[in-house]
Amino acid sequence: MAKLRHIVIAVDDIDATAKFYKRTFDLVETERGKTRVRLSDGTIDFTIIDVKIHGNSLGGPRGLHHFGFEVDDVTATADQVLANGGTYHDRLPGETRGTARQVKFKDPSGIYFEVGNADHARANWAQG
Repeated sequence: MAKLRHIVIAVDDIDATAKFYKRTFDLVETERGKTRVRLSDGTIDFTIIDVKIHGNSLGGPRGLHHFGFEVDDVTATADQVLANGGTYHDRLPGETRGTARQVKFKDPSGIYFEVGNADHARANWAQG
């Protein structure tokens, strides 16, 4: 069973947004950089990116940017995504089908999401 572990939103003010979520929901800050702040409830990584300067966002829409599922088998899940109407978007540099730790897709409505194995989730989706 896939587990939702990663949600990214794009905003104009990462500091004010992080402050709001930390104070309102007691989320813990796990990482801070110039273009993003990562928060967590201990299970889900909630990343806030700056829409004005983050490389993956650069002037794009505010709101949901993408989300990620931790899965047992990235290749099998990728096959299911494609069979059910999703489209391939990207994978980590140097990875190929069968060796991928993480793959990005668009759902049939055009919403970006990614699937990653447990190693990818631990290394990239800080969970408190």
